[in-house]
Amino acid sequence: MYSRSRMTVSWEVLDSVEAVEPAVADWDRLAVERGLPYCAPAFLLAWWKHVAPEGAQLRVVVVRDDQGHVTGIGPFHVVRERGLPTWSLLASDLAAPVEPLAAPGAEAAIGKAVGQAAVLRLDGLPVRSPWPEALGGARAFHHRMPPTPAPYVPLEGHDDVDAWLGTRSSNFRQQMRRARRKFEKDGGTFRVASTAEEIERDLKDFERLHTARWDWRGGSDAIKPGSTAMLADAGAALAPSGRFQLMSLELEGKVICSQLFLAAGDEVTYWNGGFDDDYGAYKPSLIALVEAVRLSIEAGARRFDLGPGAQEYKYRFSDTEDQLVWQTVIPRGPRYAAARATLAPQQAKRALADRLGEERKEKLKRLLRRSTQPS
Repeated sequence: MYSRSRMTVSWEVLDSVEAVEPAVADWDRLAVERGLPYCAPAFLLAWWKHVAPEGAQLRVVVVRDDQGHVTGIGPFHVVRERGLPTWSLLASDLAAPVEPLAAPGAEAAIGKAVGQAAVLRLDGLPVRSPWPEALGGARAFHHRMPPTPAPYVPLEGHDDVDAWLGTRSSNFRQQMRRARRKFEKDGGTFRVASTAEEIERDLKDFERLHTARWDWRGGSDAIKPGSTAMLADAGAALAPSGRFQLMSLELEGKVICSQLFLAAGDEVTYWNGGFDDDYGAYKPSLIALVEAVRLSIEAGARRFDLGPGAQEYKYRFSDTEDQLVWQTVIPRGPRYAAARATLAPQQAKRALADRLGEERKEKLKRLLRRSTQPS
C-alpha cells in the first residue's frame, strides 16, 4: 500500500481486500450513482477472490477529498507479462463495462496512481470513454480492436411492459404474448432467487443450461474455474437489495431456462443465461428477457443493457446500441519501447486481417480446419 497527495485530493493504492474494506460502502455508492452494475465491489471483489489469474496482485486506487470522503475508485489488478507490469480492470474478462469510478476532480488522481503501469489493458470500455487518455496520458500509444456493439433497451417513458412492447414489431409482440400464454397454460412459472440458499441452488441449473448451450462451440468463456462460487458470493451480497436477479423458468418440475441480471441505480444489465433446447417451442430465453424488462420498468430502471455482441435476438428488443472497445494502452515512460515490442505480433496479425477480404479469410479458415483434421 502506498499513497500520495495532490492539492485538495489524496490517493492511495491498496493491495489487499482487508485494506480496501473501509472504502467498500463508498465504492458501492459510486457504482450505484453512475448506474454501473458490474462496478459494484461485491461483484469485483468476488471475482478477485475466486477467478483472478494466478500470480495477480490487487491494486485498488482510492481517492479522497480534503474532508476524507471517497471520491474515486480505480479497481485494478496487476500481472507481469514478459517482465512488464500490466494493469487490468477487475473482472473485465467476464463483464463489460467495468471502469474506474470518479467524481469530478478525482480522475487525474487515479491517472497518477496508475502511472507506474508499463501496459494498461482497458477492455470493454465505451468508445467515447475518457479513461484511456486519463490513465495513459495524452502521449500514450493506443492499440484498439474494432468496436463491439452493445445493444440496450431505453425504458424511460414506458409505464409498463405492454407500453414498451408497443414500440416493437407486431410479429415480436404476438410471438412473445403467445409463447408466454402457452408457457403459463402448461404450468410454467417464473421465479427470482432471493436468498443465498436459493442462489446457490439455482446457480447449478444456470451452469448446467449455459454450459449445454456452449459445449458444441468449444465451451463458454463465462464459466471459468471459480466463476460459480464468484456469482454465489456476489449474489448473497446483492440479491437482498434487488441488484442480483437470477431468474429461473420452471416447467414440469425442472428448470428449463436460467438468466442472470445485475442492477445498479437506474440500469439493469443482462449478464448471461441458457435454456433447454427440448423446450424451445416456448421461446424460454426470449420470454425470460421480456419478463426481466417488465421487472426493470416496475423498479424504475431507465436502461436495460443486453451486453456486448450483435446477436440477432438483441435487435428484436432494441434499435439502440453503444459501442465498446477492447484496447491496450502504453504510457510514455522508461519501459515504453519494451512494451511496444510486446504488441508487435498482435499488430502484425491485425494488419494482415485488415488486408484480407472476407472471402479470403473464410478460405483460409477452411484450409486451416482441413489441415488439422485427422487423416
